[in-house]
Amino acid sequence: MPQDLPDSTISLYALRRTLPKWCFDERLEELREFCGKAHVDEVILKIDSEEFSHGMPTLQWAQEYVPMLARAKQQLEKIGVVFSLNPWVTQGHVDRGRDLRDTFSDFHWMVGHDGTACHAQACPRCESFQSHITKLWSLYATLQPRVLWVEDDIRTFNHLPARFACFCDQHMDAFAQRAGLAQVRRQDLVEKILHPGKPHPWRALWFDLQRDTMRELCGKLEQAIHTVSPETTLGLMSSGPANHCLDGRNWQQLAEALSDNQKRIYSRPTLGNYIEESAQGLYDSAAQIQRTRFVLPAQTIEQTEVENVPFTQYANSSAFTAAKIAISIAHGCSGVSLNLFDHLGSPLATTPEVATMLCEQRPTLDALRSALNSTDSFTGRCLGVRILHHERAADARHLQPASDYADLIPPDYAFESALNKLGIPTTYTDSPVVVMEGQMVAAYSNEELEEMFKGGVLLDATALGVLQERGLGALVGANLHEIRELNTTHVTAVEALTDESFGGASNRFLSLTLPSLSGGGQYGFIEPHKDATTASWIVDEDRQRVAPMLTLFENNLGGRVAVMPLVMASSFGNAFLHPFRKAQLEATLKWISRNTLPITIHGGVYPLAIGIELDHRYVLSAFNLSRDPWANVTWKIACDKPQAAPTSIEVLAPHANVPCRVEQQDNLLTITLDHALPFGTPISCVVHFDKT
Repeated sequence: MPQDLPDSTISLYALRRTLPKWCFDERLEELREFCGKAHVDEVILKIDSEEFSHGMPTLQWAQEYVPMLARAKQQLEKIGVVFSLNPWVTQGHVDRGRDLRDTFSDFHWMVGHDGTACHAQACPRCESFQSHITKLWSLYATLQPRVLWVEDDIRTFNHLPARFACFCDQHMDAFAQRAGLAQVRRQDLVEKILHPGKPHPWRALWFDLQRDTMRELCGKLEQAIHTVSPETTLGLMSSGPANHCLDGRNWQQLAEALSDNQKRIYSRPTLGNYIEESAQGLYDSAAQIQRTRFVLPAQTIEQTEVENVPFTQYANSSAFTAAKIAISIAHGCSGVSLNLFDHLGSPLATTPEVATMLCEQRPTLDALRSALNSTDSFTGRCLGVRILHHERAADARHLQPASDYADLIPPDYAFESALNKLGIPTTYTDSPVVVMEGQMVAAYSNEELEEMFKGGVLLDATALGVLQERGLGALVGANLHEIRELNTTHVTAVEALTDESFGGASNRFLSLTLPSLSGGGQYGFIEPHKDATTASWIVDEDRQRVAPMLTLFENNLGGRVAVMPLVMASSFGNAFLHPFRKAQLEATLKWISRNTLPITIHGGVYPLAIGIELDHRYVLSAFNLSRDPWANVTWKIACDKPQAAPTSIEVLAPHANVPCRVEQQDNLLTITLDHALPFGTPISCVVHFDKT
């Protein structure tokens, strides 16, 4: 049975569960038993959720349900389980055929960018809605839950049938006032937002309105809750920072609004992978953890969203669910929120494998959490190559003619996926190497970019074009003349790796049928500067050179730059990945970082490697996401203290007796675990250094 947890200890396992009215007591008793079997620390009871949701609960419905929740809290706390709450609806997720216009006759409802009107999702600016939701959440706060979770329907997108909202009359009036006009038509505003080429000033002004609207709503929720229950902490579910660029979201301000700048908040970053399709989907889960952590305040508590929809092993196997949990803890998150059972009143016994899996995983996860000191907020630093993310990226994007609203979401993370799959971990924190991809760089000032160019930079063709337009081309080492389609107007058969220092050899080639057999990728036709080195070439079917490919350059700021002139958003796919590509990029990144590439992993294909630096130690975790077992695992770390040899290496359970070899040459630390690593099973170790 779970033990009493001190207030300072964040729950490792927080189970999200719905108890429908008609079987409440029966499911509650079963839940109590499950918590003991599965070592669950906390239960987050969901309110009016999913299929049986009313769309927006009335006060009368909630007043009838709250006493039942109070009984559940009492029963759970008797067995040492923490009690939290998760209303499924704030402003609404999706209509699903519901029409609440008669139930809430004084509400006004969301209207999409194309004029589509919702009938069950309230406009966040509606004062009647705000009054209702604050009364509702004040009622929930009387239960004094540890955490009261705000769902990810606090957003301006995916409110079907409205895809991108809200363009209702109130929003249009508020925007017109900001624009200094008497009136603005929805169609005119959308046209300006989607204006091709240089963004129209209205786009940033519109995102400012969205940002302020959501922040003000969250502030009202916070005030309502903390007036009733000052000790309750608010939690925020989110849909990924790239998507929330459509909100113009200022994450720091939103966190302050939810905490009244006095408390910290909980974060529930999405891991996606609701249905198990490919193990490679877990790369995106790992990226979402790091990206969401990057935008939130440092003291934020993280309990990731481990969710299987539509539930049972037909959605996710227990092994895949276990991998999502382990990836969360290996990244230094305090815990996981587990949405593993349906909301239909089905018995937990329908899926007995879950309790077994959670119980078996617990000792390993506890050991890893202890090694990372992550029973509270994360204090380490993820090692890797830096990926850029800017919360105002949607403001700066140059759109093509006839672009859709969804094209405002930045797609600039292909290099991140490629590097991780090749065993070169990435991070969103400081690193000797920065990756500039796509139009993300357009959101940064020239001063910020010049500072990055003092170190190592890897960039693609699109980023090169943006930098050139901004007058920073001299720092890059190549001029972009045009963007071309691969194997369309010109034959671009393969990439010839010609420089031995960068993975090259005689007749060593990589396919340019990218991103896959169907092609469709793009590249930049570039002219390297006279002082640049061309390390690979695009050649035709007769191996005749067509255009420069990988170029390397040292700029007048002392920084080193590598240009991979593919349009990564269109060209990255499985065909990009190859052992030769791994060798090429590792050598390139070592050169531009002056031999301080933070971390790489070797042993097989499709690794997911996590390296975290804390005071006097590294915590290293490796997952094999291929079906083929690895013979062993080798990490190579550029140690920032080359004179400091590790004092000990501790391999964590259940692999505690695995043989370990350590080599150190200059600043490079090589750690090899002589142990087979099968698919999906992680292995972790702690590298300790002398504290003096």
